[in-house]
Amino acid sequence: GGAAPKTRSMRSSRIIRLRTASRAVSRRFLFLAAWAVLPSCLSPERAFVADTDPGGWAVSEPAVVRFDNSDTVSVRTIDVIVRYGADFRYDRLSMAVTTVSPAGRQWRDTAGVMLPGEPHVRRDAVGAFRSDAVLSETGTYLFSFVPLMPDPLVKGVAAVGVDIYRSED
Repeated sequence: GGAAPKTRSMRSSRIIRLRTASRAVSRRFLFLAAWAVLPSCLSPERAFVADTDPGGWAVSEPAVVRFDNSDTVSVRTIDVIVRYGADFRYDRLSMAVTTVSPAGRQWRDTAGVMLPGEPHVRRDAVGAFRSDAVLSETGTYLFSFVPLMPDPLVKGVAAVGVDIYRSED
């Protein structure tokens, strides 16, 4: 009679170990599944910038930003980003922005960004460019920026670009 209880306890402990191992695998699977889905839920902002010559940015020197798109259904907001210094003389930067789709279609818009000044400070400013935009083609979009200012050389602008992110519902 003493062997039967020993066999049951061995079987019970083996079942408990299997259940514990199964739970650990299940927890790992759930953790990995949640980790894999998390980036799509967060949809972080994506900023892409191109440097300009802060000593003098000319119309003949477009700043070009590349954006590789794989999401053809999300509604997005596109903002213009400008990094500028104290030697920028105006309160607003006006630019022509030419967008080229992966298929080669082009459209040109103007964008203006207010640039509040503080002496000897390099700052970033953001201005609205497009809302409710759907980038309907997969591939690389190009955003080309040129200044539309009275001076032939715009001093004090160090970089321009776009911030592309999913629009809030």
